[in-house]
Amino acid sequence: MKKIKPIYKFFICVITCIFIFVFGTRLIFGAFPIIYIDGERYWLYSSEVILKPYILDQKELDKISHFVRLKRLSVGTYRTDLSCLNGLTGLEKLNLDFTSSDVRVVDFEKLETFPDLKFFSIVSNNFDGSFIERSKDLEVLYITSNFAVNSEKIWNCRKLKEVVIGVRSGEFSFDGVSKLDDLEFLVISDHGVDETEKASITGTSELSKCKNLSKLVLLCDIDDYSFLNDMPALKELTVYEGVLSADIEKTLKAKGVEIKYNERNDKKI
Repeated sequence: MKKIKPIYKFFICVITCIFIFVFGTRLIFGAFPIIYIDGERYWLYSSEVILKPYILDQKELDKISHFVRLKRLSVGTYRTDLSCLNGLTGLEKLNLDFTSSDVRVVDFEKLETFPDLKFFSIVSNNFDGSFIERSKDLEVLYITSNFAVNSEKIWNCRKLKEVVIGVRSGEFSFDGVSKLDDLEFLVISDHGVDETEKASITGTSELSKCKNLSKLVLLCDIDDYSFLNDMPALKELTVYEGVLSADIEKTLKAKGVEIKYNERNDKKI
């Protein structure tokens, strides 16, 4: 058998190494594909993605549509076209932050609903609530807005168990809240620092009709707190210091309600 010359062995070895490198790399990155969004690297098959805030370029934001198994997404952006999220039908949790956006209204008309979505959180200058009303299976909702929040559309989302609302101005009404049979935890906060800029909170008497509401946080100004005496499931209450009358406080404590007080400059829940 004819022996292979050393020089040929060398070339064969080099070619083999190149072959292994090229096709091995393709194999590895084919199994673990990577997406680059705004300079950050993400795995294509991630179930949870927390994007670096704040995304400026719509083209970068649109890359979100490439994820194929995404269940939990957090994104902060200046852009308001969210159509790139359409197709992510497996989403269960969605956090959106438009804090730094000068645009007051985010375009939710182009955004489809997600059949498995249970948790939705949004920080936005303005939010009309239409997306929530279409998301019938939501269980947890967090909204922080500098302007009015359409409470009627929130109360139409009947499966909500936990609702946290921070609203700085406009009117917010509890009318319709009793439709949420599963509601257990509710927070309403006027998170504005400026005392001249406050939300108007109305319809509080309907809270007494909430059969399963056990934990209530009211960090806002309310004219009449007597409805608290009639809340059947209330176990824990957080309010501003000094807002409860002695009679209401005594009645609640007699029922075993734990009362916590916040100072007005303390927005912690």
